Amino acid sequence: QVFPNPATNLLTLIPQHHAFLMEKTTIELFSLEGKRVWIDTIQEASSTHKIKVDQLPPGVYLLRINSESQRLQQKISIL
Repeated sequence: QVFPNPATNLLTLIPQHHAFLMEKTTIELFSLEGKRVWIDTIQEASSTHKIKVDQLPPGVYLLRINSESQRLQQKISIL
């Protein structure tokens, strides 16, 4: 679960799948042109993760979350 969407300052990620809590997980944010604009790796279990987006230009982005066994993609709007 990612909220708010659209976002202005901060995105909050709450993992819904067990793998995202127990495995090394990479979180990436891409522009629609395919340029990676943000990346972070979570090594330890966490119930929430915050992503600051206030420095990014307004637009639509692709949030990609990868663990060793799961992958999730979601479109995110930044105002």
